[in-house]
Amino acid sequence: MASLFRRRRSLIFKVIIGIPTLWFFMVFLLAYHDNLFFAFREDSNNIAIMRKGDDSRNENNNIKDNNKYRGNNRNDEANQGALLIHPPLQNNINNNNNNNNNNINIDNKNFHNNVFKIDDKDSESHHRKQQDSNFNNNNNNNNINNNNNIDNFNIKNTKNNNDNIKNKVKIEKPVDNSLKFNPDVVIPVDPNAPGENGRAVVINKDKLSAEERKIYDEGWQHNAFNQYASDMISLHRTLPDVRDEECKSIKYKENLPDTSVIVCFHNEAWTVLLRTVHSILNRSPPQLLKEIILVDDYSDMPHLKQPLTDYVEKLGKVKVVRTKQREGLIRARLLGYSVATGTVLTYLDSHCECTRGWLEPLLDRIGENKSNVVTPVIDVVEDESFRYQYGSAKSTSIGGFDWSLQFTWHGIPDVERQRRNSDVAPIRSPTMAGGLFAISRAYFTELGTYDAGMDIWGGENLELSFRIWMCGGTLEIIPCSHVGHIFRKRSPYKWRTGVNVVKKNSVRLAEVWMDEYKNYYYERFNYDLGDFGDVTDRKKLRERLKCHSFDWYIKNVYPDLFIPGEALASGEIRNKQKAMCVDASVDHQNMHKPVIMWPCHNQGGNQYWMLSKNDEIRRDDGCLDYSGGENVIIYPCHSQHGNQEWQYREDRTILHVNTLKCMEISMDGKTLLMKPCTGIDRQIWFWKRKAINQTNSWGLTYLMVACQQGNTDLINLLIDAGADLDMSDKGGNTALHYAVTNHQRDAVALMISRQANVNSQNFRGNSPLHRVVKEKDWKDVLEVLLNTRGKYILQINQQNSNGDTPLHLACHWGHMDIIHKLLQQSYINVNVVDNKGDTPLHLACRGGQTDIVYLLLQSNSVANVGNI
Repeated sequence: MASLFRRRRSLIFKVIIGIPTLWFFMVFLLAYHDNLFFAFREDSNNIAIMRKGDDSRNENNNIKDNNKYRGNNRNDEANQGALLIHPPLQNNINNNNNNNNNNINIDNKNFHNNVFKIDDKDSESHHRKQQDSNFNNNNNNNNINNNNNIDNFNIKNTKNNNDNIKNKVKIEKPVDNSLKFNPDVVIPVDPNAPGENGRAVVINKDKLSAEERKIYDEGWQHNAFNQYASDMISLHRTLPDVRDEECKSIKYKENLPDTSVIVCFHNEAWTVLLRTVHSILNRSPPQLLKEIILVDDYSDMPHLKQPLTDYVEKLGKVKVVRTKQREGLIRARLLGYSVATGTVLTYLDSHCECTRGWLEPLLDRIGENKSNVVTPVIDVVEDESFRYQYGSAKSTSIGGFDWSLQFTWHGIPDVERQRRNSDVAPIRSPTMAGGLFAISRAYFTELGTYDAGMDIWGGENLELSFRIWMCGGTLEIIPCSHVGHIFRKRSPYKWRTGVNVVKKNSVRLAEVWMDEYKNYYYERFNYDLGDFGDVTDRKKLRERLKCHSFDWYIKNVYPDLFIPGEALASGEIRNKQKAMCVDASVDHQNMHKPVIMWPCHNQGGNQYWMLSKNDEIRRDDGCLDYSGGENVIIYPCHSQHGNQEWQYREDRTILHVNTLKCMEISMDGKTLLMKPCTGIDRQIWFWKRKAINQTNSWGLTYLMVACQQGNTDLINLLIDAGADLDMSDKGGNTALHYAVTNHQRDAVALMISRQANVNSQNFRGNSPLHRVVKEKDWKDVLEVLLNTRGKYILQINQQNSNGDTPLHLACHWGHMDIIHKLLQQSYINVNVVDNKGDTPLHLACRGGQTDIVYLLLQSNSVANVGNI
């Protein structure tokens, strides 16, 4: 009996042991077969089965969400597929300046005297992109289908849903130090999780509780985007493959240069910042990604201090660099540059999502030529729902700018479309938005990096764009590279009071790079430049790099740009009866909105208008448009007359040609009306005419004729009336050329003192100085050119289209006294070679001018250069 009992007990024991063992091996085989595995966390209440392998990710499957900041109901979170939902969110934590005790101090002598911190245990309101008419979200091959693109969350539908969502958005949980980062966890792919495949997460605000609504509103307040929705989305969310089919078949070289990705941030939301980081890690070939440098520009939110340090120390290629004071985007990026080690620098904003195949096309283009500066196609991540929006390669826009020096988006010009042999070929762009681009580190250094005299952000993207093109580089958009970007409608950051930072930065770039074209910008605020700092070093940089003129940039890079100097009238449009002016913003957000009347402020801005040669009343790309009815609206300029054709008549009325109605201000002065023309005072408008620049059949303006005659009184009168000092005739000659050519000494002195460009060149490249040295007896005019001080510094060594300097020409003509005067100038260079390799000494020798040869040799500046 005892033996039988022992046998039964043994059998029961084997069954007890055997069934779990069998169960274990069955699950093991199933995991092996279906590529599943168990991830056991230290919390005994949570065992999650996860699918290994996300086809939107590559070798970086060891990069995981940090479980430290997950909520208590982990089973619900796992079911929703959002392993990391919320950090210790900044909007419910008092701001403080807690220092990170684990930081290592590094003295960066190459940057500036600011001492920064670096965490390394093993990183802006940009312009919202205009959507092209070809842009849509209904193309199943290229875009997200709208019908399946939205995750609607009705918070109060059921108790279960309410509990699930509330557990994902509760952010006031204390940090549970027992939940350590698990480097063996692989992120699951739940296609139904919020935001997966770039879908929208739509929150019904009316269904939120008071507490949830407070969290929702504070997220918007602190970030200017829907942080509530972001915190519901996995840091590793999947995105559609947005590339055109032709892009997917391109095979890139194996020896592409590696890159340092630099991401600057200030008080960025946790999930948005880390989603940026993980999208870089998960979708970048590891051999190409040298490092990710997070530049913390003096954030004061606690989650960006020790918690961020603890998180990124597990990621291997990520390090945090911290400033010791608020520097702004420009100097923060310079800090990232100073510690980067990659061959290429890739700058990204801290609220981006990289898509599959984003990096290789950028590095491939730079690998072909280090002077290629490239940007990805910037897709839109909606600030409200985080839906990922994109278009086809054909709908790609390029960068431009307006004369307020604001970045603008434009369609690809026909000339550029014809130049390219494919829709996915690189697209030349006059400017870039500036938030996302890649550049060779060596070329960035050679080009002079950023202008460290600029503050915070604003204008740096145009300055760098101009410099790239004018100094021998190429700026391109790469259609096969896509990166999503959250375009915010406002900046959430605090600005320094008392300083117009964007204006200061823009004046700096205008002074250094825009030559005479800068006046079109200065007109916008009546030449009130303010204190923009010292730009001497930046001007020396331009000279050292031997950069083209801004006129070259306009004619060769951006020929479609509207030039204000061609306008027939400009300035404010002021009503005679009331001190009210026509007022409107012309940015894309205000297109189709009515024009208003506003008290005249004489500050330009929204009250600055130009009458174009096409009879448009415009500012940049926005035109006054009237189609009948009650309102004059802002509409994109189309140069087709019709609703946009106006006449500013001699009686000072403004006629709409298509309807034969005149502009009229309402009785109360608040509304712009269109009424039958009667000539009453409410239809009379004061507008500074530019008819003063009208030309005859030879292309001569009134000012050119006055300079021919040497009539200084008439010259002053015409300039005071708004005459363009530097307008050119059909041969490229300006009024100053005419004064010099006709030996009008007093007219030359007056024109220079009135700020005419003494270095202006005609179509043969000859400046006024080139012209005067041809005449032996014009030493008096030469004295004026050499000694009269104006807005422009005389370029004594300027070369014409043949490569001749004024000294070349003087030696060719044998004018001894002229040569003697030129040699007395401190910056004269006697060793300049012309297009044939000749120096001035060659020309003097060839002409048998012994006395000139002797004079040149006595200058002690002749070197062994030239035609050898």
